[in-house]
Amino acid sequence: EVAPRRSSDAASTQSLAKRLSEVLAAEGTNKGKALEELMADLFTSLDGLCILKRNARLSAEELDLVIKNDLNTGFWRIAGSPLIIECKNWSGKVGAREISVLIEKLQALSPDAKAGILVALNGITGDSYSDAMLKIREARQRGRYVLVLERKDLEDAVSGISLAQVIERKYDAMVLI
Repeated sequence: EVAPRRSSDAASTQSLAKRLSEVLAAEGTNKGKALEELMADLFTSLDGLCILKRNARLSAEELDLVIKNDLNTGFWRIAGSPLIIECKNWSGKVGAREISVLIEKLQALSPDAKAGILVALNGITGDSYSDAMLKIREARQRGRYVLVLERKDLEDAVSGISLAQVIERKYDAMVLI
């Protein structure tokens, strides 16, 4: 098994760090768009991942990023394909309702879509027995995986730590909730 690695044409660390600064400084309707752009760059920086669709409109919902997953190690093997990336550049924490919506989107997209990644700069509400964290735990028990990338995770990913490593670390932590 070979771990996912950065593609040779990946955006430079300096450029990604600048983009994260822009995400953090963005206001209004630009906040979400800036975060989506950064996430598109980060995910496509890994060999084996490519964007199938941005802002995909399904009959009942919109998906920020739909990523084809051709990786087969660790988390990536169980994640299936496609992956859904949902971006929430909110000033507060994301709650249980949004986690439930993400899980419903996974189920509606494909039986092979096992994982969603919620990018929530300020994290999510609750603990393993309440609110958003409970929803994630319940989904995992039914074979759906929701990983939450927070501001610290993005800072790591733009500072040179591979996004694959950041996500594997989040998966390992999620299994314990």
